Amino acid sequence: MRAAVGHQVGLMIPMISCIEEILATKQILAECKSELKQQGIAASETLQFGVMIEIPSAALIVDLISKHVDFISIGTNDLTQYMCAVDRLNDRVEALYNPFNPGFLRALNYIFKASVENKLHSGICGSLAHSELLLPLLVGMGVNELSMTAQHILSARKMIRSLNYQACQRLVTEVLKLETSEEIKNRLREFTKE
Repeated sequence: MRAAVGHQVGLMIPMISCIEEILATKQILAECKSELKQQGIAASETLQFGVMIEIPSAALIVDLISKHVDFISIGTNDLTQYMCAVDRLNDRVEALYNPFNPGFLRALNYIFKASVENKLHSGICGSLAHSELLLPLLVGMGVNELSMTAQHILSARKMIRSLNYQACQRLVTEVLKLETSEEIKNRLREFTKE
């Protein structure tokens, strides 16, 4: 709060699973702000507050969460892991870690749809943010921001600039009707060649 005075700063909390955790965090922040003011220390009045959506229970209540936050970021690595009920670091089951899972992609679409409807800034972090196959889908779903390592920025930017937004929206409609991960991957491969 002190560092944010005169600057545009956002504070994001990870691993939230329910509204109660958001409210408790906001209460602690209010107490901290009050303490700073009592001590005569300047505290930001414009600190942006956001949460990381990476647990299925939070993913399904984004419409409710939107009433309490300024922005969200979707932690795709953990959300994929939890949606697929698999430990991505366990060699015996890592093949089941699947960001092309139709259920996972439907959950992502729900999150973005709820974000747009509730005028909530939404971002993506994790390895999906730079996936050449999934970028058109993310754009079509309405992502506002992509967080990725520096080595992927130029190729992702080049790809995004080549995309037609309406075509990406049509792709989302088409992909969400597909039943298997393989069908989805094949359609996304075709789209990148069109």
